[in-house]
Amino acid sequence: FNYSFNRLTNYCGKWIKHSGWYPDTKVKMFNRTEDDWQGEVHETLTVDLNSVKRLKGDLLHYSYNSVSDHVNRTDVYSTLGAKELFGKGKKASILKLLFNPWLKFNKMYFIKLGFLDGMAGFTIALITAYGTFLKYIKLHYLSKNA
Repeated sequence: FNYSFNRLTNYCGKWIKHSGWYPDTKVKMFNRTEDDWQGEVHETLTVDLNSVKRLKGDLLHYSYNSVSDHVNRTDVYSTLGAKELFGKGKKASILKLLFNPWLKFNKMYFIKLGFLDGMAGFTIALITAYGTFLKYIKLHYLSKNA
C-alpha cells in the first residue's frame, strides 16, 4: 500500500491554511519498486489510487524561509516551467501574459481564500502570479530565439 498525508505548509513563519496550499495531500510513503516520479517542475508520483490509504494528521512542510527565498525559487521554477511548455510545443501569447497571472492571483487570493492567511496569503498569491508571468515571458523568448 501507499500512504498519503495532508501537508500543512509554513511560509515565512506562518502556517498556511488557505491559498490553495491546504490540505495539500501528498503520497509520501510508497513502494519505490512499483511507483514512478514524473515531471520536472513539481514532480508527481504516479501510483494506483486504489492502493493509497489516507493517514490522519498533518505532515509539516517548511517551504520558504523568506520572501527572497520564494522569489528566487520562483525564478528557477518559471524557467523549468517555460522549458517544459516549450518542449511540448506550446507558445506564449499576449493574452496568456496578461490574463494568466491575473487569473492565478484571483484564484489563490479570492477563490482559495488566501486573504484569510493575511499578508502571507497576499504575498503567496502575488509571487505565484509573478511566477506565472515569468513562465510565459520566458516561453515567449524561448520560442522567439528557437
